[in-house]
Amino acid sequence: MRERPIVIVSSIGVETACCIAASYEANAYGVKTGNGVHEAHRLYPKIRFVDVDHDRYVQVAKEIYTIIRRILFVDKVASNDETQGRLPHDWQPAEIAPKRALEIKAARAPEIGPHIGVSIGIALNRFIAKLASKLEKPNDHYFTGQLDLFVKIRNELRCKDRATFSRRRIP
Repeated sequence: MRERPIVIVSSIGVETACCIAASYEANAYGVKTGNGVHEAHRLYPKIRFVDVDHDRYVQVAKEIYTIIRRILFVDKVASNDETQGRLPHDWQPAEIAPKRALEIKAARAPEIGPHIGVSIGIALNRFIAKLASKLEKPNDHYFTGQLDLFVKIRNELRCKDRATFSRRRIP
């Protein structure tokens, strides 16, 4: 199933079910998380539907968080696929922080597998870091402490993703 358009659904064979996750390959055909199964079929008739395995998903998320906790302090686990951590003061300089992101990625691959991507945003606060993590998906990191992130957000994210920003405040 790797590198193929697939979606995760709560019930196989139910046309009224919702796509609860979509692969990046499915996204390329316009199929997104939240689409109904019928809509996903319309957008890409050859789409593959996979039944959700929530227990496995939670297990892998916990394994990933264990790896992350070995490298940095975790402030908050926001959901099964999102966590927020804090870099110690001496790790915050621009020449050091991205190396910590690479450490997390390097530690994850042999233990979890190379096919599960990790997007990491490093910034001055949690909100900016979350936006930064969306900029280099599916498996990269983005570091900023500068205004360049705001310009990149304005230029690259969809309108609904940046509704809280005003043009008056962004150059």
